[in-house]
Amino acid sequence: MPNPQIVKIIREYKVFTPASHPKLQHVSLGAMFDPELSLFNTDVDYMQFVLSIGPNAPVRDICYPLTNPVLQYMLPVFGEYACIQVLMLETLHLHLWDVIALIKTLPLLSDLHTLYPAIGALPYGVAEPELPEYVIANYAPTGKRFRCCHFSIDPTGDVNNSVRCVLLLALVCPNFDYAAIYMCIQIFMIHMRAMIATDEFRPYESRLRRLLFGGAKNEIRNVGQLRR
Repeated sequence: MPNPQIVKIIREYKVFTPASHPKLQHVSLGAMFDPELSLFNTDVDYMQFVLSIGPNAPVRDICYPLTNPVLQYMLPVFGEYACIQVLMLETLHLHLWDVIALIKTLPLLSDLHTLYPAIGALPYGVAEPELPEYVIANYAPTGKRFRCCHFSIDPTGDVNNSVRCVLLLALVCPNFDYAAIYMCIQIFMIHMRAMIATDEFRPYESRLRRLLFGGAKNEIRNVGQLRR
């Protein structure tokens, strides 16, 4: 990760111009704490630097240890990065609504890597069993290119919460068919099958069954390996 001074020099000398890196496709940045800046300001500065590359090169993948507050701050300008297909934010615990917002902002996004997801705060007046109907009415269809999520599950966390998140996402994204959960895949599938059979999701079983078989068409990959 370049320090702020290097970022400043890169900007001033316009290192990334439309003709300078015509084949640039991957951007991978590591975390760095600048003692002269708050962690938030440092992250914002680096993400703005990454976004500044976007309009000037066909960047396809971004890997960056973003924090949740910075994600919320930068989300409105992510639209400049509409070419992104793979986004690796592996330090984030995203809520369902964050994932949907990212997918809506990045129309070509096909793969997302994050820590385990959670539902987050429920919409006002909406009970948890009403979420399938709510997300379909308010968000579907979203992300027609979106097909795959790679999640790291906290062994001490609520697996059912994450499974519910995946199923709701499948109701929103018509081609989402594979959730790579970095835990015992058999255990995850057991939880998924059980939840699809509940009153909450049974009406949508035909739409959700593709998640049970999507893994057969995708190799389970290590974190950090990108689909080509």
